[in-house]
Amino acid sequence: GGQLLAQLVGLGVTSLANAGRIPPVSINFSSSNSLFAIGVVMATVLVSAVYPALRASRSANPGLSRSFAIPRPEGDEIRLVFPFTVSAYDVTGVVSYLAEHFESHDDAGLGGFAATEVALTRTETGHLQLSAELALAPFDLGVTQRLELTAVPSEIEGVDEVVIRVRRTSGAAADWCRANAVFMKDLRRQFLLWRTLSAELIERYRQATLVALAGGAVAAAEGGRADD
Repeated sequence: GGQLLAQLVGLGVTSLANAGRIPPVSINFSSSNSLFAIGVVMATVLVSAVYPALRASRSANPGLSRSFAIPRPEGDEIRLVFPFTVSAYDVTGVVSYLAEHFESHDDAGLGGFAATEVALTRTETGHLQLSAELALAPFDLGVTQRLELTAVPSEIEGVDEVVIRVRRTSGAAADWCRANAVFMKDLRRQFLLWRTLSAELIERYRQATLVALAGGAVAAAEGGRADD
């Protein structure tokens, strides 16, 4: 912009000098001066942007490409708070969304795990819980585990955090830990994809959870009457 303005001013000054209205003026439009001026501006902008960019990169939420550390197992169990928070309203849909993801992996030939006995329930304290029996790839190692994913209120009112508990039921401990690193990355990716769903689809998942929980309550009541 500055160079263009200088060219226009130069043309105007030259026209006035040719008309004899002002003394002749010598203006230097050499390419080296232009390149030097552009370089100074670019360097100034880059230097002034480096510090805030570094600060922002340290404070930004981790993206899909970043990893998180899985805690060391305590015996045959790993328990962690997943690095995602969900509103208490939306978490009702999250569990059905994840249940659908697990149910789509009911064949050991698909993906990095196979799931069976997928269930949506409430804990004794009334918290939503998704449970499943999982076989982790590579399947020839015979690694299986019990997964319990529970929505627990966080310190912020109206916001839940996700507590995950996995218990090894078969396979070598070292193979189990390695397979879980892959499984947790896939689970984290599903949470990121949840953020991209439309409001209509989120509401459909919420309604699916409410229907599933209501059906479980009815079945439990009928089972109690049968025992009586």
